[in-house]
Amino acid sequence: MNPLQELLDVDAPGTELTAEGLVRIGRARVRRRRNAIAGVATALVLVVTIGAAALAGVRSPVPDDRPAHPGRTPSAPAPSCRAEVLPVPGNGETLAPVVDPTGHWAAARLADGPGVAVWHDSELVAVRRDIAVTALAGIAANGTVALDGASQGAMIITTEFDQIMTRPTGLAGDVRSEGSAVNAARDVAGTATFDGGRRAVLWPFRDPGRPVLLATPAQHGSVALALGADGTAGGYVTDNKTVFQPYLWRPDSTAVALRLPGGDTNGSVDAIVGRWAVDFGNGVRWPLDGAADPEPQRFDRGPGRVGAIAADGTVAGGNGTSPYLAGPRGAVRLPALEGFGYYTVGGLSEDARVVAGMAMPHGGPGGGTPLRWICGE
Repeated sequence: MNPLQELLDVDAPGTELTAEGLVRIGRARVRRRRNAIAGVATALVLVVTIGAAALAGVRSPVPDDRPAHPGRTPSAPAPSCRAEVLPVPGNGETLAPVVDPTGHWAAARLADGPGVAVWHDSELVAVRRDIAVTALAGIAANGTVALDGASQGAMIITTEFDQIMTRPTGLAGDVRSEGSAVNAARDVAGTATFDGGRRAVLWPFRDPGRPVLLATPAQHGSVALALGADGTAGGYVTDNKTVFQPYLWRPDSTAVALRLPGGDTNGSVDAIVGRWAVDFGNGVRWPLDGAADPEPQRFDRGPGRVGAIAADGTVAGGNGTSPYLAGPRGAVRLPALEGFGYYTVGGLSEDARVVAGMAMPHGGPGGGTPLRWICGE
């Protein structure tokens, strides 16, 4: 029996949100969606997991006799990295891609209509246009994509089975759910929203019809934003007013509130990479392979806003016009594409070898040219 089942009977927390609280929730939502446009708030936002093998029947490769994007060639690259455009069907556009921990798989929402594209290295291996995708939760090292669909219902689509994922039980009223992260085991972490309250949820791949509500203090809400390879989930717990406490849920069903360095009052676990839990906004990380109450550590956030982090602390990000990679060996500006002046970073492999992103001629919402930067060759 799952040791957290007793939590299903916990009363839903209230919603006495303040302006500061709403700002904090919005910040976490923006980080989690990794620069994707937020899903429609009134839609039923649910989780769909797509196995790349199941998508093989809808392959849409770009013919070899023409370039994927005529006239869009990388300019002179920086010494340690090179830019590589990812092919898109019909020379279309996507939103910023996410990348798996190995750097070999990437996925992005299509910008010209509903759907998602999946790449393995530089090859477009699948396109799925029959799903109204509202946000990507991530992509696993086996090519499984987790995403939020607007109307299909919560599903897992793989070569093994095709199963509807039920909403978390024990919650009264209209329940919506959204995915935030997926790991190599194809488990999905996310959040259920119900009658104004929020609870962190884990959908086990082997039993997605029994989502688990993660331990949350009474009269508090919780949000899951990250999921590690061993099943450790991360996010935050909130009093729905002013307190946002970084939080970890371990595979042994224990939970721990993480301490922040002096001066920081609110935070969240935005990513779990290698042996680290990471708070992008505060520039803090916690080691996961040591004490039960890990010591917070500051990390160098580089010259701009952090978009992703590698296992050794290398970060990728930018300010829109200057994408960068910054780590223990210093910072480098990622090479640009001719004719493009604005960039969004969508993800970074655990070894900092591959950065996924999107290039646009000018700033603003909408899609662009998906690309990846290959570094350290």
